[in-house]
Amino acid sequence: MNLSLCSNVQVVKECNGNFDDPQKLNLEQVKMRLRKTVERRQDYLKSKNADVSPEAQELYRAIAKQYGYNEVSWQGLNIQILNEVTISPPYRVDNVVSSSNNETSCNYIKRVIKQFFNTRPSPVPESGAAASTSSPSVSPTSSSLASGSPVPAN
Repeated sequence: MNLSLCSNVQVVKECNGNFDDPQKLNLEQVKMRLRKTVERRQDYLKSKNADVSPEAQELYRAIAKQYGYNEVSWQGLNIQILNEVTISPPYRVDNVVSSSNNETSCNYIKRVIKQFFNTRPSPVPESGAAASTSSPSVSPTSSSLASGSPVPAN
């Protein structure tokens, strides 16, 4: 401790120097947590596509949560599920097409899309003064939670 600027120092009690040993670290558990975190981050990065809207990326993540990230992929601008169902822009229920005529998968994906758009907040129109007085403010915390990232950014 740097005491060069202190004028009066009193020692109240000397430390006896007997410290408990720190708990041993379970390296297997640390490795497992690291591996799972890396896998989640890689899965999250699979949902990114520079050519599509953030809304489409969120829809991708919602579908991937249902089917697993290994079963969902980007095929250009289209979302491909189970290599048999394709969702093309603008990513609505009407844009779902099944290559194998599997109505069960197709209908399930349509329900996932409906639920996705029903639970999303509706966009606030930005029209002049009305938008500036009635638009809700969004805190950075809530917008970072809405990003869908399974792992904190820090």
